[in-house]
Amino acid sequence: MNNQSYTVAIMGANSQLGQELVSMLDDTNFPIDELLLTDKKEKTEISIPYGEEYIYIEDVDKFDFENIDILFSLDKKLSAEYVEFAKKQDIFIIDCTENFRTSPNVPLIVNGVNNHKINKDKHKLVSVPCEVVGMIAPVLKIIQDKSVIKSVVLSTYNSVSSGGKEAMDELFNQTKGIYQNVNVMNNKKFFAKQIAFNALPHMGEFMNDGITQDEYSAETEIRKIFGDMGFHANFAWIPTFVGLAGYVNVDLKDNIPLQEIKDLFEDDSNCVLIDYKNDEGYVSMNETAGDETIYVSRLRQAGNTQNSISMWIVTDNFRNLLGNMLQIALDTFDITLEKEEA
Repeated sequence: MNNQSYTVAIMGANSQLGQELVSMLDDTNFPIDELLLTDKKEKTEISIPYGEEYIYIEDVDKFDFENIDILFSLDKKLSAEYVEFAKKQDIFIIDCTENFRTSPNVPLIVNGVNNHKINKDKHKLVSVPCEVVGMIAPVLKIIQDKSVIKSVVLSTYNSVSSGGKEAMDELFNQTKGIYQNVNVMNNKKFFAKQIAFNALPHMGEFMNDGITQDEYSAETEIRKIFGDMGFHANFAWIPTFVGLAGYVNVDLKDNIPLQEIKDLFEDDSNCVLIDYKNDEGYVSMNETAGDETIYVSRLRQAGNTQNSISMWIVTDNFRNLLGNMLQIALDTFDITLEKEEA
């Protein structure tokens, strides 16, 4: 534990992720000496509330990267352009873009799964996985500690917030337009087809074998974290604004009684089992808003063998992603947050 305060910067601050991260830093009493915000020039006309003040967003082209301790990198284009330069300034960088997730020399980290792979003296850059992998990896780790996982089949239901403001605006405008008898095609830019009152089995560009780029990336990230694990992903957009959910089938090497698997979740604060097997005995997507906890429900045997289990997993996609980044910073710098007095 240390009592040091840090100079923290957020690159890509004028985004939904950036504003949410500022709020989380404030809410958690992260030990900040100075908070700096930066983004593209065209996104620097606003300030973001932090504590009792407002912090203006600085133009990244003129931003001074010196004397920063921790940099949260949130924007893909800015990450590609500035992260390598920031590394040379001896900054510890946590990047949530896809730019470095498969790089062999950059650790891909999920809190509670493989934090031990970070060496602060050796690694000035760590990457965090996509929202889907960040949600499922802690659950798989809990189960893997009990039995070898042979294969996983995952079907995800992704809210439009994963596509950013443009995707959220498109869902809003299409929904409003339908009630106003406006042609949906007038409000179609981000999604290939109508998203309002619909579901689209298509996230990312299609590859030659029929898999999409997002599905392929998730499979690649899972194998980087867990090794040679059989993994198949199906991604779909659904017309909700916030949250991430998935049905998961897991094939195990060993016959594990279902109750023993349930017991594995008792002592884990990051993954919570809520499974009462009645009409309201599970967690739905909108119930996770504002909460980085991963909830597991509908845990049951898949088929007639104890080797296979099925479950529903749900979380707030933004809060879970950012919570992972924050916890990596806390663990790497041995920071213990002070709890507010009641």
